[in-house]
Amino acid sequence: MTQLTEPLATELASPCFHTAETILERRSEADFEQLRAVLTDEEADEVVKQNAIMLLGRWGRPEVVPSLVAQLPVQDERGLINLVDALGRLGTPEAVTAVLEQSYHPSPDVRRFAAYALERAGSQPALVRLREMSRVDEAPFVQARARDLLTRRDSQSE
Repeated sequence: MTQLTEPLATELASPCFHTAETILERRSEADFEQLRAVLTDEEADEVVKQNAIMLLGRWGRPEVVPSLVAQLPVQDERGLINLVDALGRLGTPEAVTAVLEQSYHPSPDVRRFAAYALERAGSQPALVRLREMSRVDEAPFVQARARDLLTRRDSQSE
């Protein structure tokens, strides 16, 4: 199991994410490396792992994208939603490609979060897929969310 410093272990174990935000405030290199290690730790508690994914997405360091992408095949629906959000925040071409793939996931909830991530990424391929989702996604609430995101984006660019 990954050895975490005492403050980091306590903050990551909290089911309330605002407690973990103190990690972002510190922006410690040691914390970042420990968060990366949690991703591949098969013994890590699920709350700790999900908080690590959320934090790594918000940290803004694109070098973590391959580690996050590698987690996609082993995550349940909740974990996929978390990963899609994290990847959308990082927005690298590799991250956007992974989000694009998840935008076809059988779960409408995963697709809905993919819509948010695609809008946030804002690249041409992301916006093309978002427009497609707004027209043809099989879940009406996913279509509606994609339309809302496109409308909001258009109104902000005016």
